[in-house]
Amino acid sequence: MLKLFFCWLLLQPLFPTSEREMVASDTECNCASATNLQKTGEASGSFSMAWTGHSSSDFYRVWYVRQSDGYTSAPITLSTTAHTFTGLSAGAHNFYVKVICGGESSGFIGLEDLIEN
Repeated sequence: MLKLFFCWLLLQPLFPTSEREMVASDTECNCASATNLQKTGEASGSFSMAWTGHSSSDFYRVWYVRQSDGYTSAPITLSTTAHTFTGLSAGAHNFYVKVICGGESSGFIGLEDLIEN
């Protein structure tokens, strides 16, 4: 039931059409989601986060949504379980990560933070 909920969330209009298709195109929800997503640092205009991955993970996709205008960053593909976003404007942002394994993907997990410049 939880996997279906994550799949449903991924397909909702959270992104402009092109980015939504890019992030959701590999979605089959057969991978376990990342866990323990945490903020690990913040400086002016930047935000660092880390999460716990899974042994079946091939890589991870991360992105953010700026709450003030709904801007969605292009997804970034990583092989590590940490990332720092830079060049962020001040205000509230949502940060997300999902697992990619064997051409399939998990649901995403996210957290919210207020960025100061």
